[in-house]
Amino acid sequence: MTGPLIKRYTEDIEAYSLYLKGRHQLFNFTMESMAKSRNCFEEAINMDPNYTLAWHGLALYYWWMGYLGFMPPRDAQVQCNGATAKALEL
Repeated sequence: MTGPLIKRYTEDIEAYSLYLKGRHQLFNFTMESMAKSRNCFEEAINMDPNYTLAWHGLALYYWWMGYLGFMPPRDAQVQCNGATAKALEL
């Protein structure tokens, strides 16, 4: 018998739900929705610090914040790089 057909990135259903909510909020592209997105990704990471997709979501959040001009691009890049490095490490 082989392994599972899908890879589970977390066993924590609540962390997964927060990740999905974060993704949904992220692509509304308002300051309010972006703040909700960040909170969701950070909560998911607090529940499962090894949850790669949540780290990736946080990296996307920072990328979009810089791209959309919601925060200084250099600051966003530093934060994005940190979250990306963590996701890649995992």
